[in-house]
Amino acid sequence: ELSSRMTRGEKFDMFVLDLSFIGWYLAGSLAFGIGILFVQPYYDATQTQLYLALREKALAGGLTSEEELRI
Repeated sequence: ELSSRMTRGEKFDMFVLDLSFIGWYLAGSLAFGIGILFVQPYYDATQTQLYLALREKALAGGLTSEEELRI
């Protein structure tokens, strides 16, 4: 439920963010998939930053508390 509240109104932007990595994954797969080893950490770091931004927005908007997020 908390995840749904945190991403309300952001799902399309999250989808576009995921789409932006298609080119990176295609380029990474050209070398028999070895390039994906370099793309995956970048993707993971981007998803982490997205979560941190959504978490801050949820805290500022009063959707959740630090106790609920266990910060």
